[in-house]
Amino acid sequence: MNLEFYAPALSLAVPCLLGLLVLRALGLRFATDRLAWPAWVWLTGSLLTAAIELAVLVAGAGTERWVHDLAALALALGLFLAGRHRPPQPAAPRRPFTGEQLLFLALVALALVYVLNQLLLATLEPIYFDDEAHFWAERAKLLYTAGGFGPEYQAGLRTLDHSEYPLLNPLLQVWVFVHAGEILHVLNRLPMQLAVPAVVLLLASGARRTLRAPAAGLLVLTFVGSMLIVLVVRRAHSDILVAFGGLVLLDAYLRWREERHDAWIVLAALGAAYLAWAKNEGQLVLAALALVAALERWRSARAGLRFELRLVHLAWLVPASAVGVTWLHNRVFELHSKLVGPGAASGGLVARLLDQWQANTSEVLGFFAETAVNGSDFQLLPLALLLLVLADLGTARRLRAPLLVLALVLAGFALVLIATPAEVTWHLKTAGKRLALQVYPALTLLVAALMGRWLPAEPTHAPDERLAPPRES
Repeated sequence: MNLEFYAPALSLAVPCLLGLLVLRALGLRFATDRLAWPAWVWLTGSLLTAAIELAVLVAGAGTERWVHDLAALALALGLFLAGRHRPPQPAAPRRPFTGEQLLFLALVALALVYVLNQLLLATLEPIYFDDEAHFWAERAKLLYTAGGFGPEYQAGLRTLDHSEYPLLNPLLQVWVFVHAGEILHVLNRLPMQLAVPAVVLLLASGARRTLRAPAAGLLVLTFVGSMLIVLVVRRAHSDILVAFGGLVLLDAYLRWREERHDAWIVLAALGAAYLAWAKNEGQLVLAALALVAALERWRSARAGLRFELRLVHLAWLVPASAVGVTWLHNRVFELHSKLVGPGAASGGLVARLLDQWQANTSEVLGFFAETAVNGSDFQLLPLALLLLVLADLGTARRLRAPLLVLALVLAGFALVLIATPAEVTWHLKTAGKRLALQVYPALTLLVAALMGRWLPAEPTHAPDERLAPPRES
């Protein structure tokens, strides 16, 4: 069998195993949500895999496959022991199997077939140009050939573009290289590409919880119809990683609002860590989330509601650690962002923002407005705007926190584009729609929640008692 295909496929089994064990330790089983479960497995497993890769490379253990697998085995054993006595939670609602449900499953299957077909077509083209080559694959190759973060790596960083970007994408590619025993040029895309079908499954699950079956299926099919989805499933970009982490974060938050299970707090924190470790824009999302959380806490305090800090809240140290790893890496190797760092062009972000405000604002805002109204690449954006206008106050209030986070993130994107050191038209053309893509899955889930007012999901059967969560004191 051709090693080019066999070894990377084998390397994907380890993240899946780790993800399964993480979910087991949280009490989340396949029966909890049969659609969302594979997405949760891939996010948690790939996040842990990258962490293992980082630890082995920092320790200077090189790129011998057995060392990496031994570290993964030790972690898997720890997760297995941690989940031995964890009861499954939360309970899984059951829906009657009707013609509408069959239609929903058929539409989701069609969306998955389309995405997987695009993924297979990508195997016909090696990584040789665009950001996937210059920002991500080249850095992964440097890490692999240097065998860690030593002098060779430090010297090579000076030849790369955006070497200050977070490490999740390159580390996942290095994991594939390690198991292949050589540098690959096609299948090292797989860890990023698999985030796309994972997004489809998680989005289908979230939409189905709030919408009637046909509407949920059509929403998913419309989502994958975006040409930007075709782009990310064919490339090893990190924009889809930000989008995937953001969707897991939002979905877990909405589930926690409904069920109040601790597992959703941990899963939300892991989604936040994933997006923050994927790209700098993910750290912007995390900053917006922290600000909104502080505002919500202030509102609760004014209303006389007490906040009880519990052990489960320590899960938020994971995304904080992801940010810390990126900061420490850049500090050690003296790397700075061209946009906001001390070495940024034209005096830094604030100075450029003040200088370019009048010249660039109308073009940037016009781009966002055209993207929202036109909808050629993001067909659901016009619908989202319409639903926000029509939504009743109760629905809008229930979604207040995620809508505010989304607004702050979009405002942050706009400010960065206004203050770009590059020519603004070029920057909008090359990066603008990819920025929109990063929030597109989360926005689609919010569309489903808003549509639920008019097309609510039918009632579910009582859950199986064997899956019922333990009573909380």
